[in-house]
Amino acid sequence: MADTDKTFTEQEHIAILADRVAKETASLTEQINTLTTEKTDLESKLDVAESAKVAAEQAKETAEKELADFKAGLDELAQAEARKGERLDKVKEVAAHLGDDFLADEARVQRIVAMSDDQFEGYVADLKTTAPATTSTGAPAPRETAMAGAASAAAGGAPTESAGRQFLLGRYIPKGD
Repeated sequence: MADTDKTFTEQEHIAILADRVAKETASLTEQINTLTTEKTDLESKLDVAESAKVAAEQAKETAEKELADFKAGLDELAQAEARKGERLDKVKEVAAHLGDDFLADEARVQRIVAMSDDQFEGYVADLKTTAPATTSTGAPAPRETAMAGAASAAAGGAPTESAGRQFLLGRYIPKGD
């Protein structure tokens, strides 16, 4: 008789089924453990990939911001260079009394060029106030003034002292009108 025709007792049948169930359970448990390990590894790789993606996006945003800042800086430099000649000419016109040495200082030139329009106008106005006074003919104001006086006899001052010195010392008595 062949094995296929063999009859099993109930106990043999239960033992064979229990053995096969145990083998299948062990095999499936091993597959579950393997798949769980693979799933955990894949999830970890996904987390790393997502982290790299976020880092790349941040690096992209940073690079775009730096590029925009760089372009803005170049535009600002171009505008500053464009107004440099105009501003230096205006400063030379207003502050001719300072001479060429005044604008030879590169730090000063850069500061003048970097000023906003309002700051520059204020700067020019301040320079105008420091310029020596000129007469209506455009010539510089005379070194001597019309102030004249004599030393007060009460003060005992010498008549050779200047009127300005006497005025400052409180001994000035104006000449008669």
